[in-house]
Amino acid sequence: MSSALAIYLTQEAPASYWNPKSNLVFGENKAQIVLVDDEAENLRRIQKAGRTLDNTGAVTIEAAGSDWNLERQWALSQGFTSTLSTNQVIWNKTDEPAAKELNAMREATRFSRELTNLSAEEIYPESLANRVIEHFKALAPDAVSAEFIKGEALKDAGWMGIYTVGRASQHAPGLLVLDYNPTGDDNAPVETALIGKGITYDSGGYSIKPSEGMLSMKCDMGGAATVSGALSLAIRRGLNKRVKLLLCCAENMIDGRAYKLGDIIRYKNGLTVEVVNTDAEGRLVLADGLQAAGEFGAKQIIDAAT
Repeated sequence: MSSALAIYLTQEAPASYWNPKSNLVFGENKAQIVLVDDEAENLRRIQKAGRTLDNTGAVTIEAAGSDWNLERQWALSQGFTSTLSTNQVIWNKTDEPAAKELNAMREATRFSRELTNLSAEEIYPESLANRVIEHFKALAPDAVSAEFIKGEALKDAGWMGIYTVGRASQHAPGLLVLDYNPTGDDNAPVETALIGKGITYDSGGYSIKPSEGMLSMKCDMGGAATVSGALSLAIRRGLNKRVKLLLCCAENMIDGRAYKLGDIIRYKNGLTVEVVNTDAEGRLVLADGLQAAGEFGAKQIIDAAT
């Protein structure tokens, strides 16, 4: 007999449903989420119910009954689980294709969340690149190759945005170029370039952030984590086209080598940029990724900051 708490959906509020602030009704070994006619509101209610269930101490729940679709189950999972929780959602047993897709979404999300929430001691430019490479080598070993251009090699290659932003850190900045090419053809076109901001810690530089503004800046590489998770999910779904993943990785720190207000950065394409705020570093590093995507001839480009 399953120890999971069964979660049902209903549009008929039971007589005991009296609290307008709650959309959950508990019964013996089960709970019901009361829905309305507006599906967007239903998804909000389901996610809120997931948070409420987490707060009650439940550790395993099951989407039971016949009214669950993929989006509703995902909303429940998003409310019930977090980076550190060991909670588990058992997907609805009546829809195996949805369960397979939801498993893929869950694993890709866990990967992105873990990257984003690790401390800056654990995630710095090279360790971020290595974790991403390791993940994709395990996921698609025969279709992935990668290069991490770091430190002075960035300057030699012309990637001056990443180099300039990250040169003051003890951890060398770098550009990760990960090539997912399941075609087996080295000349296959690059269908998409995914570019992510990988600022593994952002002090603001000489335009320094206040202490409270710096607290969450271990997460300033969330763009890199997001596009990495997106590619992970696409591969799990059976992606059969070539994609380049470009992560622009640096720590924005302060020392005698840090870039300063009034500095001029000359990019690979000859464009010059004057720095008027060292805490606007994201656009400076992403510019290198965008130029790299252009060099690869990517048919479409998707970039993500934080």
